Amino acid sequence: MSILLPSLSIMLLSGAIGWWLTTVPVIPQAIRLPIGFIASAILHSLLFDMSVILGLSFQACSWASAIFSVFLLIRLYHLFDRPPLRAPSFSLAHSAALGLIYYLSTEFIPHSGRWGRWDARAIWTMHASFLFHADHWRNLFSPAISWTHADYPLMLSSIIAMCWRAMDKETAIVPCVIAYVIFLMSSVILYGALTRVHRLAGITALCLLALSPLYAKIAAYQGADTLTGLFILVTLVLSVLSDTRPYGLVVFLTGWFCGFTGWTKNEGIAFAVIFSGLFLWHHRHKGTANAFFIAGLVLPVVVVSCFKIFLAPSNDIIEGQGMEAASKLLNVARHKTILNFFLKTSLDCYLSLLVIAPVVFVIRFKTWRTYQMAALLLLLVTYYFIFVLTPRNLTWHLETAAGRLFIQLLPGFLFVLLNALFSRNEAL
Repeated sequence: MSILLPSLSIMLLSGAIGWWLTTVPVIPQAIRLPIGFIASAILHSLLFDMSVILGLSFQACSWASAIFSVFLLIRLYHLFDRPPLRAPSFSLAHSAALGLIYYLSTEFIPHSGRWGRWDARAIWTMHASFLFHADHWRNLFSPAISWTHADYPLMLSSIIAMCWRAMDKETAIVPCVIAYVIFLMSSVILYGALTRVHRLAGITALCLLALSPLYAKIAAYQGADTLTGLFILVTLVLSVLSDTRPYGLVVFLTGWFCGFTGWTKNEGIAFAVIFSGLFLWHHRHKGTANAFFIAGLVLPVVVVSCFKIFLAPSNDIIEGQGMEAASKLLNVARHKTILNFFLKTSLDCYLSLLVIAPVVFVIRFKTWRTYQMAALLLLLVTYYFIFVLTPRNLTWHLETAAGRLFIQLLPGFLFVLLNALFSRNEAL
């Protein structure tokens, strides 16, 4: 019974945020509730973190959140028109999308083992275990277990630990279900965002995901790469919608999700910095838009900064740099190894994306000059130089990490490319 209150609180806040988003017509109906659910999960995980650090009762915090959500729903009821109750639409496109999502799920399930892959157990679920045992959470940052990468942001681990606390036990089913929900949300938001342009665009995106063999496999590993990819995707979707019509709430949420990408993984911090700089420069003559974006950044920047400054140890890749960094940058063989591995991984796993990219380049060249595409390409360049400068064995690091990093970018690239390809607006 203890799981009912946190679940109710999350659902109530999801509904309130989703209802609030109905006041912004530019946001497609299909993604309002998923975005509301993601935002609610983030806020509740932060509430859980606060209860652990401050020694508060999570049950009491859940009651407070549920009461707040009820008051928010009542307030929205009086402020805005009630959203119309519509019968579900089962068009041919939606039916095809359900079929493709079902197929993706069948690809996910065989790879979803108990506790996931080794790095999921050694990093994300281990961090969650320390948070679950609230009296020992500081031991997470002990130098004795530095191999568990205590500098990694805690969003995924917090969500897992929050669910365990609600169930009052550690169980392997929780990280598995969370991994599937993240996987499902990525597919639904990608489809829902692209159907605003053309229904065939959403179907094409799901087909390309289905043709990417690593996508479902890595999502089932129960790591945070798919979560980072989801936040990159939502940020890009909201930024495109805000460029269409700059509603203050949409721009605020763009900054909010951009900032919280940095709370998923260290790579997410790189994306948040790159995208924020590009967004602010692109809108440099639009002070109101930049003000809303910066306002959205405030909470995630505070959260990530406090974690990195007061709790997390230094990153092993940054700490491992020395005088040999310059020699690595000038090592031609090293660059050749990385480029060959990137090309091989792309041809083996993302050939469909490599086919569509030149088509968009020819038909919609201006897409390659948008700040959304620039953010993805600069992040890819960042990943490249991480491998150039890594203090670890280069071959081992490429084999264990390159495919996962590409997965973070895949939904975002699909959205930007297909949004441009199917859009009637030449400027996209």
